[in-house]
Amino acid sequence: MLDDNQLPSADLTGYAVTLAPDAPALYTSNGSLNWMPDASDASSWTNPLAVLLNTYSVQTSNVVSNALLSYQILPGLDIKSNFGYTNLHSGETAIGPLAASPPELRPLISASGTYGNNNASSWIIEPQLDYKARLGRAQLTVLAGSTTNSLPRMCRILRALAMPMIR
Repeated sequence: MLDDNQLPSADLTGYAVTLAPDAPALYTSNGSLNWMPDASDASSWTNPLAVLLNTYSVQTSNVVSNALLSYQILPGLDIKSNFGYTNLHSGETAIGPLAASPPELRPLISASGTYGNNNASSWIIEPQLDYKARLGRAQLTVLAGSTTNSLPRMCRILRALAMPMIR
């Protein structure tokens, strides 16, 4: 199974229901986000669409399998084994560009990127020996078995920051 998630990094519902009716325009005439600078060139409001400039994506693949093998060695004596395997891989990316922050803060903060890879796989083997016999009116059942498994996991995360210029 494959999944490619490109959902927005934030839910705008809260912004939409609380945005004042007389709020500034969301975009300037040139199409960039409107931060409504005041006389000192500082942003006079937080543009709710700025969160959409932050991006997040994840690609996931998942494999699950199982098999049961059984063989009758003699009447009443069966050998069987259950085999299972799973593999889960995900790769994710989160980008926080400077454009998502008010212009006056951009010299003081860093753009960021977070990149992650996760791998988890497992396997299991469960052999069994099953013996059934009638002893007069009684039924004798003997079951012997074992389990062996492995659960290796690996996770790598890289967080990168673009440091602002020091002036």
